[in-house]
Amino acid sequence: MKHIYTLFLLLSVISQKSLCQDSSASYYSGYDEWDDYFMPGIGYRSYYPINKKDLGVYNGFVTEFVIYARAKGKNKNHIYTPSPSRVKTYGNLCILNSTEPTAKKIFFSNIGINLSFEGRAQRKYCIPIFGLEVGGLYQRNFSTFQFSPTVGVQLLSNKKALLSIQGSKLYTNKLFDEYSGFTVSATFNVLLWN
Repeated sequence: MKHIYTLFLLLSVISQKSLCQDSSASYYSGYDEWDDYFMPGIGYRSYYPINKKDLGVYNGFVTEFVIYARAKGKNKNHIYTPSPSRVKTYGNLCILNSTEPTAKKIFFSNIGINLSFEGRAQRKYCIPIFGLEVGGLYQRNFSTFQFSPTVGVQLLSNKKALLSIQGSKLYTNKLFDEYSGFTVSATFNVLLWN
């Protein structure tokens, strides 16, 4: 729990940096707002279930497909409406292998949304985000619905590429005391078409 508070404090400090920036004309120059659709990507995920003794820790590659991504900043010609400066909706799939030899592989399928904490982020790096993933967790003889509140950072956020890291608290509706846990993931998405 101490690590979650530390992460939250770090994200708060990063988001406060953008609020303290100068509001002169140079602040607005060179910033482009954008909307992107259909950005394929790849990443890596680790899943730490509560019952690590029997299940182990799961690791593996994730394929991600950004359905919609948006960047919005301060524009001196428009009235500011409170909303996040970054939005990312996505779906991802992954098959994770356990460190425990007797445990079966797990298949995750999720859809999710990430929103930035900041409403006026001008930078294209280190943007703190929060969000929610919902989906399914499947093994050979077991399946369950799961949802995960997420928190993380978009390390790179521009029109052509998104690099994100995030952690989440995973909740399952079956075998809650065994399969609920934490996930950590990093993904990289690229715009292939304009």
